[in-house]
Amino acid sequence: ERVFSSWVLSRGGRVHDMQPAPRPLALYFPQFHAVPENDRFWGANFTEWTLLRDLVLSDPPLKKPLSVDEGGLGYYDLQDYTTRQRQAHLARQYGVTGFCFYHYWFSGEQAPPNHLVMGKIPEAMLRDGQPNVPFMLSWANEPWTKRWTGEQDTTLLSQTYGNDEAEWIEHYDYLVPFFQNVNY
Repeated sequence: ERVFSSWVLSRGGRVHDMQPAPRPLALYFPQFHAVPENDRFWGANFTEWTLLRDLVLSDPPLKKPLSVDEGGLGYYDLQDYTTRQRQAHLARQYGVTGFCFYHYWFSGEQAPPNHLVMGKIPEAMLRDGQPNVPFMLSWANEPWTKRWTGEQDTTLLSQTYGNDEAEWIEHYDYLVPFFQNVNY
């Protein structure tokens, strides 16, 4: 797959013109805004930008997000409608045909009462239509741990799978509006 698309590009072609045209999707990590769980675990207003904003690497230098003035999105907040609209525009501009949203639904002792974490952005997309591109969901069905800090055995949000059919139905019912969306 990669060899053929590289060959097409090397001859001046465009990947999205290939027949049948591949449909590249981008993973969409909905954590670029403050969420209560991250505030609780890592401190107020923690986002993925918190770790990157002040990071300085000399070799190779870290490429910071392009500012809006430079054609990028800057240190965006996904709750902003215009940011999500611009993401869709940039995706189309560069041949990305859709997004694969990470979906977080937890069960277990530390899980939120409604099971959902970071659901604001996909729900906003259902309400306001942005980003207006085809999408799919990828259930990130694993526990949240502190493994990226070196504390592999510290669980922040557990993920269990029981025989609770009512919870399965609740999860399915939550997902139905996504499945019925014209862009799904």
